[in-house]
Amino acid sequence: MTLYETLSITNIAKFDSVRQFVEKGNLTAAIALLSAIDDTNAVEEYCKMIFEIGVNKLNIDSVLAEGDSSIFYEIGNLHALTTGEAAFMSRNMLFYEVHDGVLGGSSRMAQVKKEEKMKLKVVMYPIPVLDKLYFEYKNGLPEAIEIFDIQQRCILKSRDVYQIDVASLSPGCFIVRFIQNNKIVAFKKMIKVK
Repeated sequence: MTLYETLSITNIAKFDSVRQFVEKGNLTAAIALLSAIDDTNAVEEYCKMIFEIGVNKLNIDSVLAEGDSSIFYEIGNLHALTTGEAAFMSRNMLFYEVHDGVLGGSSRMAQVKKEEKMKLKVVMYPIPVLDKLYFEYKNGLPEAIEIFDIQQRCILKSRDVYQIDVASLSPGCFIVRFIQNNKIVAFKKMIKVK
């Protein structure tokens, strides 16, 4: 039995389509499709809420507001049987925001993770990227770079910490992780275009 079995068949396809639109960088289509999803139970309501906040924040290139992080915190602490995939999505979005260093001290997750804030300062350009992504560092160097898609699959790894060729990637949104001593020392969001 999967978590999606509590979702209607129609909404499973819609949520999958929203995820695909986000991966391709088509946030306008993702937002339009989200508005067409009728949440008929609590699992669908939580999933829709998480997707709406996340996609809208990506669309305006904004960080989570205190109210958003509180919603993610509450949903992330609920049992997955009650919230479905939304619990995992909430936890992941909070994790990325905290480790990006963009949440203020007012966020409960930011306060909990304050001592774990990333130490490596990274400048990444160009954003959006077409083929080569370049990095500059303010206080140290990572040992490796990893790029993850929105479904948290590692799709590229590199030991060259100054540039990485992303031309082979499909257009969409990605997370770039910077690794040092087998630990993640920084995160950045990347948008790949055609």
